[in-house]
Amino acid sequence: MTHLFIENSLLWYQRLIAAFPGVTGLVLISRYTRSGQFRRLPFLEYAVAQLYLFWGLPAVVYDRAEGLPVTRTAMTEAAIAVAVTTLVMVLAHPLGTAIGRAARPVIDRFLPPNPPQVGTIVYLPWLTVGVVAAAGLVGFLPTEVRFAVSVLATYYPLLTYTAMRAFAPDAPRWTRLQLFIATVVLSLAGLLTGMTEWVVRPLLVTGALFIVLRKRVPTRWLVLGAATVALLQPVKGYYRESAWDEDERISTDAGLAASRWADAFAAYWSQPSPVYSASSGSLWSRLNELSPIARTFEFTPSPIGYDYGESWSYLVVAAVPRALMPNKPTPREVFNDRYNLTFGLQPRSTIGLSTNGFPLVADGYWNFGWFGVVFVAAVLGVLLGVFASTVRLDSWASLTLGVANFAELRAHTYLLAHLGGLLQRYVGITLACWIAWAAMRLMTALLSRLGGRRWTRRQVQQSALRR
Repeated sequence: MTHLFIENSLLWYQRLIAAFPGVTGLVLISRYTRSGQFRRLPFLEYAVAQLYLFWGLPAVVYDRAEGLPVTRTAMTEAAIAVAVTTLVMVLAHPLGTAIGRAARPVIDRFLPPNPPQVGTIVYLPWLTVGVVAAAGLVGFLPTEVRFAVSVLATYYPLLTYTAMRAFAPDAPRWTRLQLFIATVVLSLAGLLTGMTEWVVRPLLVTGALFIVLRKRVPTRWLVLGAATVALLQPVKGYYRESAWDEDERISTDAGLAASRWADAFAAYWSQPSPVYSASSGSLWSRLNELSPIARTFEFTPSPIGYDYGESWSYLVVAAVPRALMPNKPTPREVFNDRYNLTFGLQPRSTIGLSTNGFPLVADGYWNFGWFGVVFVAAVLGVLLGVFASTVRLDSWASLTLGVANFAELRAHTYLLAHLGGLLQRYVGITLACWIAWAAMRLMTALLSRLGGRRWTRRQVQQSALRR
């Protein structure tokens, strides 16, 4: 009804067709929450909500979102493609679920068992490492090792461990306070990066863990996350202009960063009519990927020919560590920058400051037309089913992998964003869980000896289980 009666430069049937991801998302979320079981992470529901946010909602706010002028045919085809992508993704999801259930026993063999309970002497250094990763300080490392270190230093195992303790039956109240403090600290550390996503991600992880462990929808976390995005999006450009160097790295001085954020808010809100810098843009315009999708349909196959999978060849080198291939191009250069420059969606002068999105629909259609649209949607649907069905909610390491995939999910973006770093993420986070588990076991054994008690391995496990 909203899409039909709120008028703008789009035709009524174009707005109506673009509402399909929203209607589908409401149905899926209703089915997921109505049972109250919450036996899996809501990958499919979250993905469809993203599709609506970036592709469906812009049809309602198209003029305010600075939508591009395109032909009527191109916009109609774009709206239809959005609906087709959503439908194919949902239909392909059960196949992924079946594949994931078959693969789960194999994946579980490589994961460590649940760790013992640890005290402050272990937890604080662990949290410190997570803060370093959340603040993007690994950006000062050489490019060849930066990605590997960021994966190993990830805070996903930390937040999962803290949430499983906080939401356990009869858990002390202070454990929930510990979870809240850890989440807020990691979120504040993300401010140093100047990236809204890095600020919101800890909130998203804790919210997802809340759903599957508490069996409730985290309304407060949802409101807090939405408010954070709305507050930071128009201001972050001012912060980046003063804080980033030519390599998009930031200062390690937290006090200086706080001062720069204060100056950024003052610069933005002191304007009689606040303007947006080249690296931020309005929230609505940043969410509007319906425009580039329509531009892709308007310009393909003429005057811009089909790509025929040229950019997808990056998958061949994606798994090669940068230490072995220092000159390997970044995904942003291969996909986002190339797409935006080819279709005239972004001037070359702003490429170093910010990068517009490369929508999944545009990726599929630019490569192989309508067949490509169906193909990329089917692959994503299968992948979402695999992600959801391979997670065991009673396993710390398995749940950590699940929330990592959940937090990194950007369903609206190009295909190789979902496949390119998948193997590295699974291997890296699994290794990070083993390292954390070994450190906790070692520290538990040392503290037990210092306390004058020589525990056997079975006694340590029983004690951890009781706690």
